[in-house]
Amino acid sequence: MFSLTSSDRFYLYPYPTDMRKSFYTLSGIVTNQMGKDVQDGDALKTS
Repeated sequence: MFSLTSSDRFYLYPYPTDMRKSFYTLSGIVTNQMGKDVQDGDALKTS
């Protein structure tokens, strides 16, 4: 089941991203470009 609460955090990456990239490349964008930890449990959205 998927539910949203007021304590959930969402982040938007404002640049085009090729979602065909590997998990490791996409997680590298989150870590290096956005300064976030992929294991925090927050939701990240790319444009």
